[in-house]
Amino acid sequence: MKSYQKPSSAKCSATVSFDLIFSDYLDRSISEHQRILVENHLTDCPTCREAVEEMKTIGEMASELVEVPIPSSVQQRLRDNLRKQLNDQLFKQEAKLVVIGGGRS
Repeated sequence: MKSYQKPSSAKCSATVSFDLIFSDYLDRSISEHQRILVENHLTDCPTCREAVEEMKTIGEMASELVEVPIPSSVQQRLRDNLRKQLNDQLFKQEAKLVVIGGGRS
């Protein structure tokens, strides 16, 4: 899960930013000591509490998403376009080398 970025207008009274640990907190992948620190902070900080609630809601919504298969015709067009872009980039790089090197050998 990505870390939540508080709006610049949001104020947090903590001297230590908990933003980066919130996602791990929600995933339950932090130590007991870290969990206690986060929960104590959330008790006192409505801004961070709201941020964690938003992250939790987003995570719940994301878990309900259904994977939709891409039709084979769309897959083929994507492959063709990617192949063309790659070939164009390789051609441009080769052209630069020819100009820099003074021609092909």
